[in-house]
Amino acid sequence: MRTLTLSLLLALAVVPFASHAKTTKTPNTKTPSVKINKQDFVGTWLCQNHTERDDGSMEIGRTMDSIYADGTMFQVWEVTEYDTPDRINSVEFSVVKNRWDYSNKDGFKIYDLTFQDYRLYDDNKTAMGDDTQQAMKAYWQEVYAEPYSEKVAFTSTAKDRFIFLDLPKEVKQADCKRMG
Repeated sequence: MRTLTLSLLLALAVVPFASHAKTTKTPNTKTPSVKINKQDFVGTWLCQNHTERDDGSMEIGRTMDSIYADGTMFQVWEVTEYDTPDRINSVEFSVVKNRWDYSNKDGFKIYDLTFQDYRLYDDNKTAMGDDTQQAMKAYWQEVYAEPYSEKVAFTSTAKDRFIFLDLPKEVKQADCKRMG
């Protein structure tokens, strides 16, 4: 039961790609105006998020995203959830295949999320049970069900880094850096 409770708590707190939380969002006003088109996203990106909550818990998420011009996308996720800054609660690893799109109206859109691999470990580095793992996979399927989109902005004319806009106030970092 403890494992299921921990994972359900984790499920309510984490989204690796953009820390998509169902809370009030605050606009990010520190972004330059750089014109974006769909082709600008094609490549390999290291995306990171850092979320700090009022209760002292936090999440550090990283993804390596391979984004292709044909609309396919592969992601390797790593999400570490902390009870306190020095105490890990759980670690989540995923390999995901999905589809993506971009438009100025809808932002960066992800759909057809398919897990190629999924692992969830507790604070003792022990794999959580199958029921818990299935519940978390179902949670992610729900989060990324259409319509899932995030507003983004490139932070330079080089288009080698973009940030996610209108995120919850507890998100301290949510950005992607071009790797190739």
